[in-house]
Amino acid sequence: MNWLILKIVILIALAVIIGLFKNYYIIIGSVITVTLFLILKKINYALVLIIIFGFSILASTLVSEIIKIQLLPFLPLEEKEKIYPIYRDKPDGEYYRFNNKNPNDLRQIDERKNKEIFSDRNSDGSWKVGKGTTRIDISTKQTGVLNQQEIMKQIETWNFSILDKQGYWLYPSDFKNIEFTVIFKMLDAEKRDQSISVVSRSIIHDSKGEEEIKEYPNAYCGGSSYHNNISENGKLQIKKEQYHADYIIDKPNEKINLGNLYNKKIGFKAIVYNFDNNSKVKLESFVDTKNEGKGPYIKVHEKIDDGKWGINSEKAKMDECGAITKGAIISWGSPKIILKTNNLNFDIYDIEVREIIPS
Repeated sequence: MNWLILKIVILIALAVIIGLFKNYYIIIGSVITVTLFLILKKINYALVLIIIFGFSILASTLVSEIIKIQLLPFLPLEEKEKIYPIYRDKPDGEYYRFNNKNPNDLRQIDERKNKEIFSDRNSDGSWKVGKGTTRIDISTKQTGVLNQQEIMKQIETWNFSILDKQGYWLYPSDFKNIEFTVIFKMLDAEKRDQSISVVSRSIIHDSKGEEEIKEYPNAYCGGSSYHNNISENGKLQIKKEQYHADYIIDKPNEKINLGNLYNKKIGFKAIVYNFDNNSKVKLESFVDTKNEGKGPYIKVHEKIDDGKWGINSEKAKMDECGAITKGAIISWGSPKIILKTNNLNFDIYDIEVREIIPS
């Protein structure tokens, strides 16, 4: 009896190993072995391996269903379509693509602490993002899902003039020249004029004097960022956050009004890149409201930061964080991009972040 229990435990263990580790050599070798056993009429041995495969598929299926990660060692039933591009990929550049089986992949996204984010999967494959102050951090592969304290420990400087020369917050591989695409559906908002905002080139968003950054008093400068916004009433806007929380805000583009976007599956692109020998930054916003984000995309707004943004209004004060000039551009990369909303309920179908060659 004990020997029988031991054999069952061994079978289950082997099944789990095959199922979880997706070892194709084991699978192919086992299929060949089963075939040989059948040819040689070693029925008992063949049955043992068949039982292992059965347990393997059962274990993988059960675990997949519980943790929402596909563990079966086979190709997926559906391959993700390539998202319509505007610019060329940067060779070997950092990349992120939404995992619609498990959005909290714990590799580049970790939103377990925010229960309203990816709260449930809809029948059409999209994921619910509930109302509230939504901040979805998407990190580079090199950075992974570091928490804020771990990030602050690694930051070498909060000084903008040094960052301008260095070119990045954390690593040379930080997201800098990027094409960010999100395919989504806005459902409802608690207040009017709510927007989805793509926040690039920042590191953290705490205000001066907050308890959370008391050991790093200049960390409020980490909020320096660009924001590409699209509102629920179809307006486009671009903002510059000099540090947290001090903005230079342009009025929405009055020439473009996409109308009410509620309950429409659309695609939105936020593109940010340096040009003219890193002396200027261009921000572009594209949309596809007609083909559910499959493309083509149409440019609906753009802005060039040439170092003069906010000078005439006397709102420019990048020098507070060490920039040489008040209107200095945000030229450096960041290890993460933030998808930000306030009081907006929406569904996410897909997200992609690509590093690009802007030419």
